[in-house]
Amino acid sequence: MLLFVVEAWIPAVLTASVAAGSIQPLLMWRRVRAQPTKPAIVLARFSNANSAYEEIATIHIQEVERRLRDNPLLSRHCDIRLIHVPLDLDQANRIMRYPHVTGVLSGKGLAVANSVRWEGWALLRSPGAWFRSVESKERDPRIVDLEIVIDKAEQTRLKIDAEVPASSLTSEVFSADHAIAIEGLLLAHFSNWIADADPASAELRAAAEAFGPDLPVSAQALLAATRIRLQIAQDGDFRKAVADLEQLGDDGMQHWRIWDYCFTLMLEHLEVFSAEDRLRVAEKGVLASPKHALAQGNLGATLLVLGRRQEAKSPLSLALELAVGDEPAHFYPAVMVNSFMAGGNRDDWENWKDHLLKVRRKDRRYLLAQLGLSRRDVIRNGPPGRFGIWPELSDDEGVPI
Repeated sequence: MLLFVVEAWIPAVLTASVAAGSIQPLLMWRRVRAQPTKPAIVLARFSNANSAYEEIATIHIQEVERRLRDNPLLSRHCDIRLIHVPLDLDQANRIMRYPHVTGVLSGKGLAVANSVRWEGWALLRSPGAWFRSVESKERDPRIVDLEIVIDKAEQTRLKIDAEVPASSLTSEVFSADHAIAIEGLLLAHFSNWIADADPASAELRAAAEAFGPDLPVSAQALLAATRIRLQIAQDGDFRKAVADLEQLGDDGMQHWRIWDYCFTLMLEHLEVFSAEDRLRVAEKGVLASPKHALAQGNLGATLLVLGRRQEAKSPLSLALELAVGDEPAHFYPAVMVNSFMAGGNRDDWENWKDHLLKVRRKDRRYLLAQLGLSRRDVIRNGPPGRFGIWPELSDDEGVPI
């Protein structure tokens, strides 16, 4: 906890020796907060599972940093912030609140005799573009503009390196599997932060793809989805794109991004792909990433379209639990609309109202207006008669919350 409390409290009465021990974490924390001219990656020391790893931990993270800095593409497009304290996921998510930080990498290590074991992870977020809707008197909400947002950070676990000779840290190029994966992962990550028209984006993607199977599945899925998206822009063949995405997923690239992009393309071409087609893809998405809110949301929404309301409740409820009220891209209120349409009993209604409190205030008004709900509807004990029925809005619905 020193990393997070030392800045707020450094009493003047501390002795010189204690102050000297506190200054280093403080300076590192300030380096993390400093605004860079490029997106920043925080590289934190791996935690030590035993005392024998203590000195190795410092050398290890320095060698990972050296490998990354020796890559001219990464040095050109990102700012690497090294801190010599380990982080857990909660601490990493706190750091990710800084808008210039796009990722945090850390892990844990264990030393036994002359061998070392490393387990690394990366927490990364990406830019995204999502449509927003507003209050409408029509049956379907109007899409009024495009909001550029930052997606929720996703954790990627790196391949475990076991029984690696400690002497590998002194090699010219630190070539442990997790170090290779980190380099390729960051190349793919930053290619996603650069506009497609920028030649640097293609350069970063090509460098990342050269890592091949050494890349984590999340990076492989990101590169594959981008490659197919660019191909559609060139030839317009969305049918082939959908087939290619399904083939990638069926062949082992089991990641929510592949199935979600496939699902999105199907939604954009409703005249070609049926709800049954979308259901097939949504079910595969949930199998690939059962704990991803978007995968569960896609499945629930599709079951709802097919009139299978009872079956839709479970994935929609799980999507709400996995998401958070302030999640970007208005995903949470969108799932709330579908969850309302699934209907249910009094317990389902009370659960829906509990989730309503988590919706951002600025989104809540439009959510309720879209559903035709008034303040009176929400504060009532039992569900309104329209619970589970798409409302026909009228002018006498009262003032939305």
